[in-house]
Amino acid sequence: MYALVLLPSPPDPATSPTISAAFKKPLDAVFKDVAQENTASSGPAKIDIVIPSAKGQCFSRARHFGKVGKIIARTYSLVSSLFGQRGLSLEGPKAMDVNILPLAWDPGHEYTISSESSQRRLDCLVGLPALVASQRPWDRLFIVDGEKGYRLYRQFRELTVHRKGEGPLQSLSSAPTTIPGGLVLHNPSSTQATRHLIRREAHRQVMTVGAFNNLGFEQKLLLTMAAFLVEPPQPARDFDDLPLDPKLLVGIVDDSKDSSDAPVENRPPYQNRKAAVASFFDAVTNFRPPASDSFGSTGSSDVGRSRDALMIYDYERITAPSDLAANNELLTAAVLPAGLIASDVTVEQSRLAKGWNPLESFSMDEIGGSQDDEDDL
Repeated sequence: MYALVLLPSPPDPATSPTISAAFKKPLDAVFKDVAQENTASSGPAKIDIVIPSAKGQCFSRARHFGKVGKIIARTYSLVSSLFGQRGLSLEGPKAMDVNILPLAWDPGHEYTISSESSQRRLDCLVGLPALVASQRPWDRLFIVDGEKGYRLYRQFRELTVHRKGEGPLQSLSSAPTTIPGGLVLHNPSSTQATRHLIRREAHRQVMTVGAFNNLGFEQKLLLTMAAFLVEPPQPARDFDDLPLDPKLLVGIVDDSKDSSDAPVENRPPYQNRKAAVASFFDAVTNFRPPASDSFGSTGSSDVGRSRDALMIYDYERITAPSDLAANNELLTAAVLPAGLIASDVTVEQSRLAKGWNPLESFSMDEIGGSQDDEDDL
């Protein structure tokens, strides 16, 4: 089974309680339905959960990082909680592979299928026309009951109907499964606290690090937000000081040792973990039509790149986060798990002495951990 879930616009502010009030009912209904239909013989089920997270393509990603990060982090935290309550798992014959996809969607905008050409690149912030154009092999469609849920579904349905030719997505969109909606509150505050002042409006080359022994919800959140922060190329504004190629550099911890040089047993080989990360990026950033090339990042090369996608993924074997910061001049930002730092004082001084950009760190909270809803991620 491969399900697509269209959630309505999230509450504002996106705190843990408001996200739970809005999305617990519909997501619990999805997981219950999929669990009943999924069998050990059919293999793991895949679920793409689409959440409107920005009204447009969200240029100056650093300034939108906190708001989008809250939405994705708290929804993954809710999913983790529901998995625990229902005894669900990301692994095993009856597993559910859940990915959360941030959607660029303005409910007041009239989308046309011709707009699909505007997003050919790899980007985890997908537009509605590109979502339809991707023609992924979904076989179930879940929509949320209520005016807000139907508003997104109506535009999704109109785009599928106006595509040339017939296909499985046209049939799927005409017979969705309606799930109960939750309580969506909108009470945006006039001011928004941040944990640090943003030094740059845009980052074209970004790093993240991890062992990635398995891709749990925390790892998926980390990788999604790291990909989100990479500023896409666009003609509306000219960031003269940014490198030409958007790139995400992923540091994968060495096979045999952790950051304290202690031996690590049962860690999958580096190539296996790199392939798993590359496969995840394909799932959350590649919405180009089926005829387009997929980016080849699971082979022997440590570079994943698409000829026309305008996005590069590099992978490096590391022993410490500072390895990347000390050796890559064009990096300007790091997206890291809570508690990690991208570089120590010595590395920062070395970067400045070389005339390199300082490194700005963006920290992600733990899934299910304590979260300060007054602060940005």
